[in-house]
Amino acid sequence: MFTSLPKTARYTLVMIVVAITSIAYIYHHSQMSLQAQFLSSAVYISKAIDLNKLRRLSGSEHDVDLPEYRYIKEQLRQVRLSNEQCKFLYILGLKPEGEVFFFVDSQRLGSADYVPPGFVYEDVAPEMVAVMHQQKAQVVGPFTDQWGTLVTAVVPIRDASGHVVATLGMDSEVERWYLIIAKASVLPILLVLVILWALYERRIVMQQNLELQEAQLKIEAKNTQLKKLSSTDLLTDVWNRRYLNDALRAQIVLAEEHGEIFTLALIDIDYFKHVNDRFGHLVGDQLLKEFAHLLAKKLPPEHVLGRWGGEEFIVLCCNQSRQAAFVTIEQLREQVAAHHFLDVGRLTISVGLTQYRVGDEQDSVIERADQALYLAKKSGRNQTVIH
Repeated sequence: MFTSLPKTARYTLVMIVVAITSIAYIYHHSQMSLQAQFLSSAVYISKAIDLNKLRRLSGSEHDVDLPEYRYIKEQLRQVRLSNEQCKFLYILGLKPEGEVFFFVDSQRLGSADYVPPGFVYEDVAPEMVAVMHQQKAQVVGPFTDQWGTLVTAVVPIRDASGHVVATLGMDSEVERWYLIIAKASVLPILLVLVILWALYERRIVMQQNLELQEAQLKIEAKNTQLKKLSSTDLLTDVWNRRYLNDALRAQIVLAEEHGEIFTLALIDIDYFKHVNDRFGHLVGDQLLKEFAHLLAKKLPPEHVLGRWGGEEFIVLCCNQSRQAAFVTIEQLREQVAAHHFLDVGRLTISVGLTQYRVGDEQDSVIERADQALYLAKKSGRNQTVIH
């Protein structure tokens, strides 16, 4: 089905698919980059936590009065305030029975989002619990809990031996998360779209130019065909009388302006009327075709051969004097006489030959050739007469 579509439609669909794929890739790459940066920040923060102070916390409400709790809380608060992307920053613990609880958060005591130590995180996302059990740093979410829809970097806090003491959680609001991804993606996406649009425009222009060229070639071919039809004898496929007149005028101009000589031969098939009377006009037409083909085959390529009318043909012997043209035409006459024509057998031709003379016009050249032809017929036919 795709291949049945026009070329432009196919290219448009391909470009749309490429654009969608590119946008998806850029968006995914921006998200992966943001996750890596976010997780890297969380890992860096986790390493700044004083493990000795953290170990002194019991994970109960009594920790509030401990200076270690206040120290870590202030430390987390300062980090959160310095990071616009960070909405919440906290340290979690995991009870043996699997409950997740808060060691310490970064919110001011008594504020709306404050979480007391020992508070059980009942809305914790299953992905977050799974990461805590796996004890590896990872970004999870977005998921929704009582504090909103968040994306969270989960990082195990390890001691020198690699033992996990607690888990650091750093939250970003999902709106800000996607806004950052959008900001990071918009310029690459615009660049890709501009490039794709430029390629699309170029391809469309190339396609239009190609179609225009194809249309032009068709027009030229049609014009050539029409020109040939207007200049070619439909029966014999040699030049017609109109073309011969134009060619003769052109030869006269060349003779007048550049001194180029030419000789005109007017050829007539002897007793052609007898062929039509005896065999019919269809055979006569076939004879004219075969005769014209024979002449075109035997004549030099620089000569101009055309049908003047009926069984009369003209040969313009370009750049030939009447003596040289006489040799050429005599050879042609002998070849015709030796040829066996289909259904008819052998036949002969009579030829009137004349060379251009200074001051000649088209009619004067034709008239002399016609007079020479008349003399050839009157003298018994099957001969060439020069005037």
